[in-house]
Amino acid sequence: MYRKSMREALEEARQYTAIHEVKVSKGGRTLDIAKDDLPVYKAKGWKLAEELVTEFKTMTVRIRDKNKMNKAMKDLERLSAKDKLGLAVLDKGMYQVIKVYGNDRDLNNIARDLKNFYGAEIKAESVELEEKVEYIEYKFRNSREAVAAVRFVQAMNTGVPRNLEINSDGENRGIIVFDAGKDDFTGVHKKIVQRFRPQILAVEKKEEELEERFTIGDYKRLEADNQHDVAAKKLVDKFGTPEDKKEIDAINKRHNKTGYITGPDFKKRTQIVNKYFSKLMPWV
Repeated sequence: MYRKSMREALEEARQYTAIHEVKVSKGGRTLDIAKDDLPVYKAKGWKLAEELVTEFKTMTVRIRDKNKMNKAMKDLERLSAKDKLGLAVLDKGMYQVIKVYGNDRDLNNIARDLKNFYGAEIKAESVELEEKVEYIEYKFRNSREAVAAVRFVQAMNTGVPRNLEINSDGENRGIIVFDAGKDDFTGVHKKIVQRFRPQILAVEKKEEELEERFTIGDYKRLEADNQHDVAAKKLVDKFGTPEDKKEIDAINKRHNKTGYITGPDFKKRTQIVNKYFSKLMPWV
């Protein structure tokens, strides 16, 4: 039996994408969509993106299939060893998310391959970390630069977290770990990156940033799995008024008690869902 290699499959996927898909952008986000869907997105304020994708060097990768996620992680670890990418695994609700730091490398091609081969959802970000962070592990070019970075932080008069811990055990390999506990290390991090441009080996965000997203894709998957009650609750919990949240909870309670939903409850649930469904947007 003839089987395509991974490279052939990816090349075929790229050719298909070039013919059948276009890029749209809104609010700093970029999506690949079917050309037939372009009018719908334009009506919602999305604009046709430039022919070339804007360079980005940080991205978040989400893959809902656990087997594919594990395989993708192995591929990224191989790339990390080869191209010195920074990787961090974050827990976001039901799913794990991989944060990839390009360290001056454009990640467009890697993102495209992850989407085509593993069905990954990609969120591209700017070069610098925008979220608040409390723990970062850096790899500097050599031990001398690692020592210089530590002294640079220690010499700061303001902005350094009071309980900052610095681990220099890997100093001879250029590795330094900064742990701010529950404090915000973002300001110091940006100054380190600006001055030394180190490789980021690991990072942990503040817990307040780990809120799970709920997208059109999530909603449709729950609907397809006949979990209409769960889909409605997640949607209304995210966007609804306190009154609508109470109404959905009451409908779901009656539904779970009887094992079926009555006509009036079904009609009411649909009305409430329709009020907020348009607020959901795809998460790339």
